[in-house]
Amino acid sequence: MPSGPRSEARRDAPRSHVAHTYIPSHALGLFLSILLAGPGCPTELDDDSTDDDGQDDDSGYDDDDDIEGWVQVSGGTAHSCALDSWGRIECWGVDACNDPIGPKRTFTQISAGGTHTCGLRPDGTAECYGCCGPEDHGQCDAPDSTFEVISSGHGVTCGLLADGSVECWGDNTYGQLNVPAGDYKTVSAGYEYVCGLFESGFLRCWGDAPSPDEGTYTQISSGTFEVCGIRTDHSISCFSTNPWATLDPPDGSYQQVSTGRDFACAIDDIGLPTCWGTMDFGQGDVPGALLSQLDAGMWHVLALSADREFLCWGRGDEDQCDVPRCPTVHAFDIKVANRRS
Repeated sequence: MPSGPRSEARRDAPRSHVAHTYIPSHALGLFLSILLAGPGCPTELDDDSTDDDGQDDDSGYDDDDDIEGWVQVSGGTAHSCALDSWGRIECWGVDACNDPIGPKRTFTQISAGGTHTCGLRPDGTAECYGCCGPEDHGQCDAPDSTFEVISSGHGVTCGLLADGSVECWGDNTYGQLNVPAGDYKTVSAGYEYVCGLFESGFLRCWGDAPSPDEGTYTQISSGTFEVCGIRTDHSISCFSTNPWATLDPPDGSYQQVSTGRDFACAIDDIGLPTCWGTMDFGQGDVPGALLSQLDAGMWHVLALSADREFLCWGRGDEDQCDVPRCPTVHAFDIKVANRRS
């Protein structure tokens, strides 16, 4: 989930373009079985048995054990996170505390925000870290609720409860915590706004939010100034609060979309990635591979491929793309985090 100061939006941004990859392959659905691996990176971890906060490691394996695959990736402003097959969060790059390494406990879902990261524990409770100094707006102070979906924005975190309601915590400068009542399917926190997708498929945003088009959607992604969604006909629509953004999505049929700052990326129904918008840092250099999942950070993109690769492209000057360790080959199922498919 990307974020960034509104004042940095530029009127003189380079002309946007759309980047595609074209390779033949078989079709992949939204629910995919994948093989994961990341060649060429270290596998050593520290050997402490407790976290920096003194809590015990409950992940069920020793630090010397190899993991068997990444199962989810998530990008923030200048940091990246991945969830491994043991339920451990691994993060790298820079967060607000200058130490994005995840806690040594078991998680089932992760979400990297602007400068913080949150995860869901096996019992559905939320745990967040990376809130320090002026970037601490209370977005790490998770309530004692149990959630099915977690989404980290900039200064705000939101979770979807089992009853379909949404609860948000953190910055409320623009009304980000004023959640409209309704039966939600998923939630996506952005920079100064939050969007939720109702079970009916209709989209609702609050805070300093863009105004979405009417219609029904199956998946949404909130970025810095833009939110993009996949409609029920598999086309993509994007909406922006930034008058200089040019997020005109390409035609086609898509299964997954993720929004960064003034750009977005998607996976089509075959599994091919596409990115469009303002891509000053190489976000348009999409890999020639089938993807099972992707997530846009502020100016970089993380992805898991169907041919055993951890992939990252775009801005990497804070080591956002330097994954610290590699999984061995293993098969896993991935799908977009909605309460009900």
